[in-house]
Amino acid sequence: MMDKDSTSGEEPGRETSSTGTALSEKQAKKEKERLIKELQLITEERNDLRDRLRFLTERSMKNRPHFRANPYYEDLERMEEAVMSILHNLEMENTEIHENNHKLKKEMTFSRSQKVQESWNWTHTSKRAS
Repeated sequence: MMDKDSTSGEEPGRETSSTGTALSEKQAKKEKERLIKELQLITEERNDLRDRLRFLTERSMKNRPHFRANPYYEDLERMEEAVMSILHNLEMENTEIHENNHKLKKEMTFSRSQKVQESWNWTHTSKRAS
């Protein structure tokens, strides 16, 4: 069985150069730093893509015809229909009242003109009789 040397990390009997060990440590450190930077960039890109996906998903859900942002949307639609129906009925009633008002004015004008005519006739007939 072969024991590892506690100081160099190499097997006994093998000689390693101190520059080779230092070089590999530097390379390992550089590789570790490169991987950390790469991991940070990948994480940032993932977060950015996740945010974009969330934004697009929420926007597309709001534009879908079956999506209701307000949980009371259907109640609001029914209330709008009821209000629009009442408004329509009031408009029809207003039109009818306006037409009736116009007819009554015509009748009042006719009635006044008849009374004026009768008064005029009565005045002239009474003057003739006297």
